[in-house]
Amino acid sequence: MGCYSDNVVIARTLASEATAGSTMSTEICAALCSGFTYFGTEYGDECYCSNVIATTGQPVTDGRCSMVCAANSAEICGGSYGLSMYMFPSLNFSSPTVTSYTATSSFLSVAFLETPTTSTSLTSSAFSASESATPTPSIPAFISQYTYLHCHSDNTTIRTLQAKYVTAQDMTLELCAESCTGYAYFGVEYMQECYYGNSLTYGSYTATDGRCDMLCGGALEICGGGDGLTLYQNTMLLNGGPASISSSSNSVSSSSATTFGISISSSVTATSSSQSLSLSLSSTSRSLTTLTTSILSSTSGPASATPTPGWTPLGCANDTVTSRALGGANYSNATGMTIESCQAYCNSVGYSLAGLEYASECYCCGVLGFGSFTGFTGCTMLCSGNKSEICGGSTRLSVYNNTAFIAPKIVRSLAGTVGTYKYQGCYTELTNARALSNYEVTSLTLMSAEYCVSTCSGKGYAYAGLEYGSQCFCGSTLAIGSSLVSDSQCQVMLCLGTKSEYCSAGDRLIVYLNS
Repeated sequence: MGCYSDNVVIARTLASEATAGSTMSTEICAALCSGFTYFGTEYGDECYCSNVIATTGQPVTDGRCSMVCAANSAEICGGSYGLSMYMFPSLNFSSPTVTSYTATSSFLSVAFLETPTTSTSLTSSAFSASESATPTPSIPAFISQYTYLHCHSDNTTIRTLQAKYVTAQDMTLELCAESCTGYAYFGVEYMQECYYGNSLTYGSYTATDGRCDMLCGGALEICGGGDGLTLYQNTMLLNGGPASISSSSNSVSSSSATTFGISISSSVTATSSSQSLSLSLSSTSRSLTTLTTSILSSTSGPASATPTPGWTPLGCANDTVTSRALGGANYSNATGMTIESCQAYCNSVGYSLAGLEYASECYCCGVLGFGSFTGFTGCTMLCSGNKSEICGGSTRLSVYNNTAFIAPKIVRSLAGTVGTYKYQGCYTELTNARALSNYEVTSLTLMSAEYCVSTCSGKGYAYAGLEYGSQCFCGSTLAIGSSLVSDSQCQVMLCLGTKSEYCSAGDRLIVYLNS
């Protein structure tokens, strides 16, 4: 959840239980806080648990969460008056009870589940787990040419996938996949809704708040949730062929893995030119389902692929989970990430810097964040979609700069283009009414400052306002209660009709007045 402020002992942000010790790590704290909603680490060796976050605790970005964990120097455990905050996901269907949070690093991913009837067997070439008595909802890792990505946000006003839509009471992930052949993405939402398209709407994001928790109408699968898509990507269409992972030595074949009670099944063979790390854990009070990951390294290391024209490599930069070096936009692809696909994504959402991390993660922004610099070592992980490329490492970014990038802007004046309209500033929207209420239009393909102002001018209105990337509002007056704020609050969403202009944000208006 990020870094949260904490206070003195009498006003803790998480006030139910506390533990401290030299063996502290994120995983240890998660286990200690089993049964609570939230847990957080602080000052390197302190752990706090609670079902509520005190009102005195607020998200902070001042860098206070910068201390490494006492028992794991690769993790951040808060800082002075700063909590590295986590929330246990909650699922609405019957499944094994989550008693600890999944901890992910470059070495190991472990999910702790209360599954007394489940036994686990690990070998160097296969992973198998016997089924528990209660059937577990699943999300297939692959359906035809599609690969599961993650839970993705959706919005009823501006859909994440806008090409087509079908609904069926007996919806399954497979049924949706059959309906959208030839499209780059498909997603299922709210048990029975299937959406597909060739791009993800700007402003949508990977959802990690547990919103994808609804069973499909026609199968024991997860079909999204409220404002949440179970999202798949067409790897054959986007990557020029089906996702494949080659090997020169050891391999790990996974038939199924269970995380938070959701079974992610796969028949793909994952391989590496290095060692495969496996771990067996046991407990008298519960059994632990353990996943294995490969430590991706090479004695010589592949050279990064030739950058896309216009993109220049800047080197390896440091990053942290609590304060991202590139915080503008991001997405992940466990099987299809490449340098080129990350660069294309960052360009599409209007950022000049692209960074790849942990083999499958892509981050974008206009500048490197405070405290992040190039020149680090540690960018050694192979890209999940191209084993001849390097995609950063653990807390390390392979950074590229688009030298041909033209930064988007707020159009200041339309004189000579559309009448004599001029930019007035970034204004807040009203809570229960519109700041400009006489006329409105939405366009998912044409919206720009010129389009909006031309529309309002043609209707005879003095004011024109842009909002949420695709919305235009017109009015004779600007409502009392709409306040002028910093331009930066409107420099969020690109116009859907042109990537060179900003079209404000949610609840914010870029306002023009015919002078």
